[in-house]
Amino acid sequence: MAYQLFALIAALLLLAWLQSLSFRPNVRVSRLLPRFATAGEPFMYRLHLSNQDRRVLPEGMVIDEATISSGTIRKEIPGTTKQRSLDIPKERLPVLTPGTGHEVAMMVRPPGRGLIQWSSVTFGRPDPSFSLVNALHRLALPQSLVVLPQRYPIPRLTLPGNRKYQEAGMQLVTAVGESQEFLSLRDYRSGDPLRSIHWKSWAHLGRPLVKEHQEEFLARHALILDTCGPTDSPAVFEEAISVAASFTCGLETQDSVVDLLFVGQEAYCVTAGRGFGQVEQLLEVLACVQPSPPESFAQLHAHVMQRAGMINGAICVLVAWNELRQRFIQGLLSLGLPILVLIIVEDGESLIQELGNPANHPEWLHVLTVGEIGPQLAAL
Repeated sequence: MAYQLFALIAALLLLAWLQSLSFRPNVRVSRLLPRFATAGEPFMYRLHLSNQDRRVLPEGMVIDEATISSGTIRKEIPGTTKQRSLDIPKERLPVLTPGTGHEVAMMVRPPGRGLIQWSSVTFGRPDPSFSLVNALHRLALPQSLVVLPQRYPIPRLTLPGNRKYQEAGMQLVTAVGESQEFLSLRDYRSGDPLRSIHWKSWAHLGRPLVKEHQEEFLARHALILDTCGPTDSPAVFEEAISVAASFTCGLETQDSVVDLLFVGQEAYCVTAGRGFGQVEQLLEVLACVQPSPPESFAQLHAHVMQRAGMINGAICVLVAWNELRQRFIQGLLSLGLPILVLIIVEDGESLIQELGNPANHPEWLHVLTVGEIGPQLAAL
């Protein structure tokens, strides 16, 4: 009896598996994604399905698998790739008659910042006879989505400091369509750009004249991100990224420029603001920043000091507070720059005790504790 039962079950499984081989749905699929997602916050996207076959597509399920990776978002800022799979629940797919379509809503909660990558969509249905085997058919549909760092609300912040002349500032502003303030006309000199020639005056006077405009003075702030902390504090590093992203969104960039300065495999400076890129570009960069060795802080120090003459003020997000970083801050203060220093730590009480009476702390120094970053930023 046992042998007979085994043979019967094996025959049923074989028949169900053979029937599953004939499942080849002709479905057109498109994935409708948002522009960005944010770490830790769920987002919804949609799969639009259209039955292109002459046959009815039976009821089944749709599976959309994805992975999230970090360090591969921007080619110019490489990093170590860390991949993990995302938990995307499979959704039921109703019966689709020929030529009809259907939209399936998919919900995802990215666990961290990085790049979500999809490669395919899988359709499944149980075999029609015994429902013993799920027939699966995979369609290639590569797509990706950037997951931005978590951000906290911060109070409106205006750093002090006078505007400075920015080299090539007006040309950069002109490149994005901003108007120029006309000053005068002068004779053409060798090397003047053709776009500056005033053609009407040349036609009227018979000699080339060029337009002169007012020099551009902009406020330029540095957002300095310390990526050189201890390797055993990933929570501190991720919170530092979130704090930097929060200030990236909180700074007013309509009439100013923000330089994001940090060290990865080399020293980087990414600029956004008037005449440069958008703030979203800074957030995209922060989505892929990886930790660097503790000894590379000296490289960050030198990189910031090279640009110190161009900036009006600095926000420093530090992941430790030691003699090396204290010398760095004293160097910025010696240049007369207004600064805001935020130290991210896991145990804020011990650092506050080390610094002494909080009433004696300078106004520009703040200690932020992991787990309490949001309220502490809001209280600045």
